[in-house]
Amino acid sequence: MQLEARGERRAHLWAGVLLVFLSLGIFISTLSAPFLWDDRYLILTNTRIKDWSHLSQVMREDFWVVSEEQSGYYRPLITLSYMLNYALSEMDPYGYHVTNLYFHIANVLLVYWLTWLLWRRKPLALIAGLLFATHPMHTESVTWIAGRTDVIASFFFLLAFILYLKTRTSWKLYRYVLALLCYFLALLSKEVALVFPLLLFLYDYIFVPATPARRRLIYFLRYHFPFWFLSLLYFGVKVLVTGTLFTHLLSYAPGRLLTLVNALKLLFHYLLLLLFPLSFNAERDLPVIKTLFSGETFFYAAFGLAFWGSIWMLRKRKSLLAFSLAWIVVTLLPVLNLIPIGDYMAERFLYLPSVGFAWAGGYGLAQWYTWKRRGALSWLAAGMALLVLVFYSTQTIRRNADWRDPIAFWTKTVQSAPQSARAALLLSMAYYEQGYYTEAIPWYKRAVELDPTIQEEAPILGALYYRVGKLDEAIQAYQAALEFAPRSAKIYMMLGFIHREKQEYPEAVASFQKAIALSSPATRPYYYLLLGITYQDQGRVDEALAAFQQAQSLAPQLSEVYPLLWKAYQDKGMAEQLGRESQQAVREGRARDLATYYYAGITYEEKEEWSQALAVYQAALSQAPHSPLLYNKIGLMYDRLGDLDAAETAYKTALKYNFYFASAHYNLGTVYMRKGLLEQAVIAYERAIQFDPHHKKARHNLAVVSYELGTVYTQRKQTAEAIRAYRRFLRYWQGDKKYTTLVQARLKELQP
Repeated sequence: MQLEARGERRAHLWAGVLLVFLSLGIFISTLSAPFLWDDRYLILTNTRIKDWSHLSQVMREDFWVVSEEQSGYYRPLITLSYMLNYALSEMDPYGYHVTNLYFHIANVLLVYWLTWLLWRRKPLALIAGLLFATHPMHTESVTWIAGRTDVIASFFFLLAFILYLKTRTSWKLYRYVLALLCYFLALLSKEVALVFPLLLFLYDYIFVPATPARRRLIYFLRYHFPFWFLSLLYFGVKVLVTGTLFTHLLSYAPGRLLTLVNALKLLFHYLLLLLFPLSFNAERDLPVIKTLFSGETFFYAAFGLAFWGSIWMLRKRKSLLAFSLAWIVVTLLPVLNLIPIGDYMAERFLYLPSVGFAWAGGYGLAQWYTWKRRGALSWLAAGMALLVLVFYSTQTIRRNADWRDPIAFWTKTVQSAPQSARAALLLSMAYYEQGYYTEAIPWYKRAVELDPTIQEEAPILGALYYRVGKLDEAIQAYQAALEFAPRSAKIYMMLGFIHREKQEYPEAVASFQKAIALSSPATRPYYYLLLGITYQDQGRVDEALAAFQQAQSLAPQLSEVYPLLWKAYQDKGMAEQLGRESQQAVREGRARDLATYYYAGITYEEKEEWSQALAVYQAALSQAPHSPLLYNKIGLMYDRLGDLDAAETAYKTALKYNFYFASAHYNLGTVYMRKGLLEQAVIAYERAIQFDPHHKKARHNLAVVSYELGTVYTQRKQTAEAIRAYRRFLRYWQGDKKYTTLVQARLKELQP
C-alpha cells in the first residue's frame, strides 16, 4: 500500500510539472505585452491603486468609477490585485502579466486536482488539465491584464469547490469555513461566481444517492444554505455600493421569450468556440433574433431541448458527462444576456465554462483510448489527443502574439469585425496614442460612420486634426461633436484651446467661459486656469490673476495653479516682495498653506539656491502630499544637486500621482540618459511625447538616445534592434542633416 501511495504521489507530481511547464511555454511570451484596452482606465489613470490610503475607498466604490461611469460592477478584489501589482512593479506591465499567468497556472493545477477528486482517474485528470492549460479561448483572460477578473474569480471558485468536496468526504469545520471564504472572494472578483450554489445543488443531485426529503432538507441547511446566504449578503453589499442590483451597461432587451431564444443562440455559439477555436475577435457579436416565428428560433429552441435532454438522460448512466455539460451551461448563465449585460459576447466569458469542456473532452479521449487499447488503433486515440493539444497550443501562441502590439491587435479586430464601431474607434485611438495621427483620422471617421453617437462618447477627431496642424478642421470637428453633446464642457474646453492656438482670443475666452459654466466641480478649477492663461496671452494681467485666484479658491491643493499665479504676480511687479514674505513665513514657521511654500521655494530656485529650495518643496508636501508638481520640483532640485538616484525616485513618485505628466517623463528620461540606461530613457521620452506631442526637448533627446542605441546594437550584432533604433532616430531628428544621411547609410548596410 505504501509503495502504491508513493507511486501515486509521484504520478501526480510529474503530471503537475508537465502542466506547469506547458502553461509557461505557451504564455511566457505574453509577459512582454503592453497595457491595452481597458488597462488605461483600470491601471494607467487609476490613482486609487497607487496609494494604500485609498483601500477603504476601493471597498466602497463601483469597479468602473475610474472611467466616470456607474457600471453596477462590484469587484474590489481585482482592484486590490492592481494595488499589489503597483506596489511591486509600479507601471511596468511585466509584473501585472506575471500575476495573470500565476493565477492561470494555479487554475490549471486546480482543474487537475478537482478532476482527480471527482472521478479518481489519472488519465482523465491529466487530459482535462492539458486541455484547460492550452485552450485558445483563454488568451483574452490570461494575456489581457484586465481579463484577470475571470482568472482570479475562477481560482477562488475552483478552490471553494475542492474544499466543499473534501468537506463532504471528511467533515472538518475549518475546510468548510475556507470554502465559504473562497466563495465570497470569488464573488468579490466577478459576479459569475454567483452560480456556485447552483452547481453544488446539481452536483449533489447527480452524484449523491436519493434520500428522504427530511434528510435532504437537513443536508441543504447544513451544507448549502450558508453559500446562498453569502450570495444574498453579496447582493446587499453590491446594492449599497453601486446603487443597483444589476449592471447599468445594458445591451439589448428584446422580450422574455426572445431573450431565452437568443440565450440559446449564444450558448450554441459558445459551444462552437470551445470545440473549434479557429478564429479570434475581441469584438464578437451575434445578430439578435427579433421574431419568434423564424427558422432560427425553431432551430435554437430544438437545440436547447436536445442539450438539456441529453444532460437529463446522461445523469444516471454517464454522470461524469452530464455534470461536465451542466457545468458549461450553469457557468455561462450570467453571460447569456438573460439579464442584459454590457458585452453581448466575449471570448473571456469562456474561461470558467471551459473547465466543463475540459472534462467532457478528457472523458471522450480517455474513453476512446481505453476502448481501443486492446486493438491496433490504440495509438490513434493517443495521436488524436496529441494533435488536439498541438493545435490548441499553436492557436494560443498565435493569438498571444496579437496582444503584443495594440495597432496590430485592433487591426486584426477590425478585420474580424468590420461593422464594429468600437473596434474602429479603438484602432484609431491606438494610432493616436503611438503618435500616428494621420493614420488615426480615417479610422475615427469610419467609427463615426458606423455609429454617429461615438462623437459624444469619444470626440477625438478634433484632437487628431489639432495634432497634424489642421486647426480649422479641428474646430469644425468639435462643433460637429457639439450636435451630439451640446452640454459637453470638455468639447468647449478643446474649442477654447484651439482658438487660443490660433490667437483667436475672443472666441477662446467665450469657449472657456462656456466650459466653466457646464463643468463639474472637479474640472472647473482647470478650466479657470486655461481662461487665465488666455488672458495672460493677451496681456490682460488683472483678469488673468483673477481667474487664477478663482481656481485657487476652488482647489487650494491644486499645485498647478501656483506657477501660473507666480507668473501673474511677476507681471504685476509683486513677485519679489511676495517671495521675501513667503521665505520669512517659512523660516519663522508661520507657513500654513501651499502657496506660501511654493512662492518661497521658487524664489530660492530663481537664485539657484538649490538646497534651500529643496527643503521648502519637501516641507510643502505637508500641504499637498500627492502633488505631482511638487515631486517634479523635488526631482529637479536633486538633479541640480547631482543626486540622480533621489531625482529618479522623485520623478517616479510624480508619475505615480499623474502618469500623464509629460514633464516628469521627460525629466526621468534625462536622468536615465545621464545614468547610461538608454533603453529606459527611450521609454520615458516616448511617453513624454505621447502625452505632449510638441515637447521639442523630448523629441530631440529621444533622437539622440536612439542614435546611441543604434550604435550599441550594431556593435552587438543585434541587427533588428539597431534598425528599429535608427528608424526612430530618423522619425524624431530635426538637427544637422549630416546625421540623417549617416543613419540612412547605416540602415542600407543593415538591411539586405
